[in-house]
Amino acid sequence: MSLLRFFANEYREYMQRQYAFCPTGSGGGIDNSCSPTGEPGSKHVLPESYSEMTEWVNKRSQEYGGKNKFLTSDEYRNAYPYLMELYKAEKQKTAGVAAKAMAEVGAKEGDQVFYDYVNPFGVEKYSGRIVLRDGIPYVKLDEGQQTLKGSKSVRWHKGWRRV
Repeated sequence: MSLLRFFANEYREYMQRQYAFCPTGSGGGIDNSCSPTGEPGSKHVLPESYSEMTEWVNKRSQEYGGKNKFLTSDEYRNAYPYLMELYKAEKQKTAGVAAKAMAEVGAKEGDQVFYDYVNPFGVEKYSGRIVLRDGIPYVKLDEGQQTLKGSKSVRWHKGWRRV
């Protein structure tokens, strides 16, 4: 059994125990269909992918009346391990795509690279070294350089060229 499936099953069992008695629902008060806010008939379906996870968090946040209220709820706390596994899987997928793109252009961790950023005011030349963070390539800009937003590192892409 995969870890994601395990957490999904654990979460479903928890939700059945948590909302087993619902005075507002049909079925003599026991129907396992109440949400934490009390509406009958809502279903607690866990997301299957990272994109579904963000939609699920936004939807549940609206039902709770705010994102902070949902993020501090028991429901989110119990779903968190499963959601983290979805996040880690998405991050690994992104790292794989990035590694493939780096291999296509012959870039490696530690390479010195540059990029000419064209903006309405002219061209800015950025330079730095490729570093990996959890398998995802970033360019750590050289000393004294930063982006217009103040970042000292940026995500690597195929537009970066080796010096």
